[in-house]
Amino acid sequence: AGFISNHLPFNAPSRHWDKYSKEEIKQPYNNFIPKNAPLISISNWGEMRAYTGIPKKGQVDDATALKLIHGYDATVSYVDGLIGNILNTLKEEGLDQNTIVILVADHGYSLQEHTQWAKYNPYHDASHVPLIIRTPDMKKGEVTNALVELVDLYPTLAELCGLTPPKDQLEGKSMVPLFTKPGLKGKDHVFTKTANAFTIKTKDFAYTEFIDLKNFKTITSMLYDHQKDPDENINVVDDPVYKETVEHLKNILHTEFQKNITGKEK
Repeated sequence: AGFISNHLPFNAPSRHWDKYSKEEIKQPYNNFIPKNAPLISISNWGEMRAYTGIPKKGQVDDATALKLIHGYDATVSYVDGLIGNILNTLKEEGLDQNTIVILVADHGYSLQEHTQWAKYNPYHDASHVPLIIRTPDMKKGEVTNALVELVDLYPTLAELCGLTPPKDQLEGKSMVPLFTKPGLKGKDHVFTKTANAFTIKTKDFAYTEFIDLKNFKTITSMLYDHQKDPDENINVVDDPVYKETVEHLKNILHTEFQKNITGKEK
């Protein structure tokens, strides 16, 4: 099942809007461009800009921003209820004991963090997604902080269903070991891509290169220290303290992810 409600134009029954008082709705504290961030990293994604009353560029006014955030919250609550309907129906039909349920999104969503709206940017808000997996025989309520990627979903489902995935064709890895041992560290690093922004993330850092896709040269880059700056408000890529970290992450990005950048192995 796919749900589009928590996309623009944020349509949800009024009862879900009523769950949130206007006084509760707040704009993000980091509604500013990160320090030292290249302007190419800040998206002016046109989806929202196409709506009546939204300026083509620049900030929306506070009243509109709060209404948009309110709408997003309402649609999330609406979808939550729809998911509950599916789970209840599975149980009523006796299918809950032989059905694997996965709740996942294909992207995150910026709600004015770093002045941005919607999904099309390389920052954490736009790339971090919910992922909840339920199988009939797994222990309930387990949580893991392991690094995983959406490409891990297929090999996970294949293993759960007793299927053998094709060899040498997948970049993903099964997440099944995390179901019984959620304390496992998972992957050392993961990758994301948005247009010409290519990112490698570890538990501690997010390193992004903006690459000219005509000649594959690096235009500019960013590094965020997630231990000190989890909300990605200060780009430290030029800080000498992080020189070795930058070189290390750059090397992995252009080795393991090179085919996704140029279409060719390094």
